[in-house]
Formats: sequence, structure tokens, C-alpha cells
Amino acid sequence: MHFKDVADIFQKIEIENSRTAITKLLASLFYQSSAHEARILSYLSLGLLRAPHEGSQFNFAEKNMVKLLAHMFD
Repeated sequence: MHFKDVADIFQKIEIENSRTAITKLLASLFYQSSAHEARILSYLSLGLLRAPHEGSQFNFAEKNMVKLLAHMFD
């Protein structure tokens, strides 16, 4: 699955107000994904990079994280 497809679905979810419609969008996303992708997508849909017990916190202030990412993609 391409990241653009995931981003498009998440964008639709962001503007959707109906919980039923959001559930349908997420269900279609999971249906199209492999088991490995579904695991990653489940964390992304919760706003996480991975499971909390795997310890992926960066401990950076948001402002510093934006500067870091801007530097990485510059």
C-alpha cells in the first residue's frame, strides 16, 4: 500500500463528522492492507508511531521537532 493512499483516507477521516462514515473509511483501509500494514495503520490511526511499550518517544519539544524535520527534508 502506498503512503499517499493512507494519507488520502486519513484526510477524508479528518473532515468527516459521522462516526459511522469514519468507521467505514477505516474498515476499507484495513481491508486493503496486509497484516503487517494493518498493525502499522492501527497505531497511526491512534496518533502513535508504534506500541507505547516499545518506547518510541522522542522527548523533543514540538518546536524543535519541526526544526529537525525541516532540516532532514531540506
